[in-house]
Amino acid sequence: MSVSYDEDDYYVGLDGGMQWRSFFANWDFIYQWGDIDFDENVVEKGTDDSLDRSAYFIHTDLGYHWTPKFTTTFTFWYASGDDDPDDGDADNYDNIDTDVPGDVVIFEEQVTDDNSWTDAPYLLDKGFIMFRLKANYQVTKKWSIAPAVAYMLLAEDTYNGDDDVGWEMMLFSKYNIWKNLNFNFAAGYLVAGDAMDAWARDANISNDYDGDADDQWRVTAGIRFKF
Repeated sequence: MSVSYDEDDYYVGLDGGMQWRSFFANWDFIYQWGDIDFDENVVEKGTDDSLDRSAYFIHTDLGYHWTPKFTTTFTFWYASGDDDPDDGDADNYDNIDTDVPGDVVIFEEQVTDDNSWTDAPYLLDKGFIMFRLKANYQVTKKWSIAPAVAYMLLAEDTYNGDDDVGWEMMLFSKYNIWKNLNFNFAAGYLVAGDAMDAWARDANISNDYDGDADDQWRVTAGIRFKF
């Protein structure tokens, strides 16, 4: 069903960072508000044809430089989600179109952004929560590798009552062929949680989903020239 609407969104944010000896931190906070006016009433149990937006996004990095060649970084982000589509409120964060690095399988931290689930820090209107630990190691002057592990879940449950997206193991690598020319590699394996069953389409008579999502993996490689 196609629905026409007008949407007014406003954002206010705060970001910053600090470094003390070998420790560093970065943080971002964005609050979003506004309203969505529909041409017809689409809020089933509502009394009008509009939604009030109130949502937020939080991100932080905490890292440590163990040696000039080895750094570890812990990343956390929280994008609010909407828990009730019929209450007249839109509590899910809706970002301005931007690339969001986070993992290989679901988001766009990879060599290319084709076939990614989303270019936003959330899935549908359910928000997103991520805990990720990444280690960067400069093997040689030209070659670096970065293994990472992340646990991900939704801020609000899917229709099947689950929020567990799953665990993902990742490996990134970059080799500098010559100035401004790099070979990039990224791989990720997602051990799918129960929330991913909401996207497991199959021949189930009741809702067209089989309720048993498979694990997912992705490998990408490419050569990138910066100018």
